[in-house]
Amino acid sequence: MSRQTLRDAHAHVIGYIDTDARGVQTARDSHLHLLGRYEPQHDVTRDAHARLVGSGNQLAALIAGAAGR
Repeated sequence: MSRQTLRDAHAHVIGYIDTDARGVQTARDSHLHLLGRYEPQHDVTRDAHARLVGSGNQLAALIAGAAGR
């Protein structure tokens, strides 16, 4: 599994995107709380409650939205 760290303009960590061996990506906030998953097989993003967010990879938007709270 690989982890990408996302930072704001002040270099503060706002979240993480983990990618597993199957290519499924998981978004987490800066406290490692689950925000959502991107399923490349279906090309959809789902939130932490498995509700459809949209087509394509929307994980950065989920993290940015959580950081803005």
